[in-house]
Amino acid sequence: MSELIDVLSQDIEAILAAFNEENYGLMNILSNRFMANATFLKNGVNFLPGFIYKDISQNFRRIKNLRTDTFATAKADCRPILEKIKDYYLDSEREPTDLWFVYLEYYITVREHLLSDIERKAYGTNLDYTRFTFTWLLEFLNESKDLLLHDKNRLLNGILNEMDRTLRCHSGRLEEIVSFSLLRALTHIYTYQIFEGSIDERKKIFPLLDDVISVLSEDKINLNKCLEILSNILSEWRKYYMRYMEVKIMREISIEKGFELPEDVKEKISESISKTLGEEIE
Repeated sequence: MSELIDVLSQDIEAILAAFNEENYGLMNILSNRFMANATFLKNGVNFLPGFIYKDISQNFRRIKNLRTDTFATAKADCRPILEKIKDYYLDSEREPTDLWFVYLEYYITVREHLLSDIERKAYGTNLDYTRFTFTWLLEFLNESKDLLLHDKNRLLNGILNEMDRTLRCHSGRLEEIVSFSLLRALTHIYTYQIFEGSIDERKKIFPLLDDVISVLSEDKINLNKCLEILSNILSEWRKYYMRYMEVKIMREISIEKGFELPEDVKEKISESISKTLGEEIE
């Protein structure tokens, strides 16, 4: 079994190399590859390193494109944390759940690089407000979950949008990082359930969603249970990918009346979206 686990260690080495070379599209693909390989070796395998590295790849793609002034600093600040993820994963003395705390450390470190200059000057750390907001959002999600059966709903995306904004502006505790992670993982499989098209397929989201809401509603968060739920969700996601491969998502672009995009521009936008989606899912 040790030789099989070495495959995941090699994935991590490739992920770190892609980060060093600032190839965040490849880093995202390699992070997905880690989670696919973890699916094959599921029993006793920790999916969390791949999930965290995937988040890092997407954050740094954004920082590199939008915050060139702080990009080098962000990379220097976060590089040791990427190494710590590897070290924790390889250390048999560490509990798998210890990686949740490394994830929190990463988010606190990278947060200020995800804010605009105006936001960074205006907002401080407001942990109690973040806790209050996440509690409200989870209750709202639970009350509204039947909406997930409707074709045009964006409920999970809307909840995650509010959580992401709140975390970036006000920071959060471990509980909020875990909550955000579990719900974001759910969107991976829900996208495929929508794509499949049947109501019966969409109903498969409810047992997983109930597990997530239940564990997040406990007075003291059970990190082992959260890790188990996350691994189950991510394993199902990779199985959906094997069934359907890349899912094309139609996105509406709102433009003012009377303005028509040239055909060549439409084609370039379509190609760009398709390429990005391929990197996200592979």
